[in-house]
Amino acid sequence: MHRLIIILVLILLSSEVYTQVDFKMVDSTSYALYLQKDWTGLIEFSEIALAENFDYYYLNMRIGIAYYETKQYESSINFFHKALLQDSQSQVAIEYLFWCNYLLGNLKDADFYYKKLSAERKENIDYTPLSYIDFIYIEGGNNFQKQGGDIGDIAYYNITLSSNLSHKLGLYMAYYQQNQESKFSKYTQRRFFANPIFKVGGGYELGLALNFTALKNDIHYSNSYTYSDTTDYIDDLSYTTTLGIGEEKQEGTQNTDAFYSELSISKTIQRWKIKPFVGFSYSTGITNLMFTDEGLENIRYYFNDVELESDTFPYVNEELANDTAKDFSYDFGLYVGYNISDKLGISLELHSDSLRISSIINVQYKLSNKWSLTATYLNKSNSELYYYSGSQYINYPDKMQRYGFLSDIKITKKLNMYIALQNDIIKLSDENINRSFTVLAGMKYKF
Repeated sequence: MHRLIIILVLILLSSEVYTQVDFKMVDSTSYALYLQKDWTGLIEFSEIALAENFDYYYLNMRIGIAYYETKQYESSINFFHKALLQDSQSQVAIEYLFWCNYLLGNLKDADFYYKKLSAERKENIDYTPLSYIDFIYIEGGNNFQKQGGDIGDIAYYNITLSSNLSHKLGLYMAYYQQNQESKFSKYTQRRFFANPIFKVGGGYELGLALNFTALKNDIHYSNSYTYSDTTDYIDDLSYTTTLGIGEEKQEGTQNTDAFYSELSISKTIQRWKIKPFVGFSYSTGITNLMFTDEGLENIRYYFNDVELESDTFPYVNEELANDTAKDFSYDFGLYVGYNISDKLGISLELHSDSLRISSIINVQYKLSNKWSLTATYLNKSNSELYYYSGSQYINYPDKMQRYGFLSDIKITKKLNMYIALQNDIIKLSDENINRSFTVLAGMKYKF
């Protein structure tokens, strides 16, 4: 059909009636080909119209769309630029320029045109323009120790910054701190984390996580005690009694510096996300403790139940424990996530050091466009587990199980609020089980 139209146009152009039907014929013919979605015919016809110096908004838009639909995006851009010069307010031309540059990978230009779109058009486009600061996340809360006694609760803080250095390179940085003050010690943990993410195309992302954790335990243990003893001599008439009053002390610090790096590559395939990873950790522990045992010992001498003499002796015993321990370990695993529907998603993450396996299961359900809930079950072996997701952070080596819920509420377009509840069961030994409950709250602001 389009070849018949073009032949008729050529006949008209060579006839005397050309001057009477020029614009009407070009406009009606290009519009008819546009309505028929005859993109190849429209491109061929455009060569005739352009040769005759026809140049106006609707013609340029139709030719640009024809090139766009045939995936000739660079040619399409030329005509949308011309159309935009003829109507600088054209949202249709701006949106096509956005999509052409986006599909060509010209993301800087895509950002430029995306920002010119109306709010209504942006709502229908799943795209986030480049912002050097993507979001800031602040979180804090308390871990309540159920067993009470001499063990104090843990205060937890987290601040996270996500930035985009370019469309191909993102950087996720975080600082975490935990403080625990007990009867005989004060424990502080500081953690610095950076994870550059490289978008290598084709749905692949390459990540290199770097982590440094500094743990410090200030120990100030003391325990008062008394003891007594009676010593009989051979004649059963002479004997002594000993009464001691003393105090045991432990003063000093235990410091551990741990370095961890993790290499990962992820692939997104429609509703699936698959990410294998491997990690290596190296830690140095330094113990510097002074053990002191001091007190007074009173000895009384008796003969036939009559006290003959009494002496008091002070004593001090000190021992310095100064030790350095080093450890190297590795961790490899697999993350698999699947969006069952637009509202329901599930993920499984496995960690292993070849002998022990830890698993993390998350199920997320979107109750509405502004509210989602995530349920978490974690089963961790007695190996350290570095898990990078804010309130999910765990790095102690004991076996544990966690049952958690996370509520994500969208307050505004840029602000989200999070509330996390976690119940932990930590197996320190076969007889010693530590139970705790955590309440965390966080705010995420997206730029």
